[in-house]
Amino acid sequence: EWEFAARGGLDAAEFAWGDELAPEGRMMANYWQGEFPWQNLLEDGFEGTSPVGSFPANAYGLYD
Repeated sequence: EWEFAARGGLDAAEFAWGDELAPEGRMMANYWQGEFPWQNLLEDGFEGTSPVGSFPANAYGLYD
């Protein structure tokens, strides 16, 4: 199942990469930052979608 694979073995964590939204200030996935849909702060560096491999793989080697 997708959620099992995406979580990479971190079943009890809040996010697929752990319990912190942005560990050490680093974005771990491409998602909207700002007031949707009027203001995109681009904190993750992408206005739209991001290329595969832009964020770290999980423990199973899968990318966001």
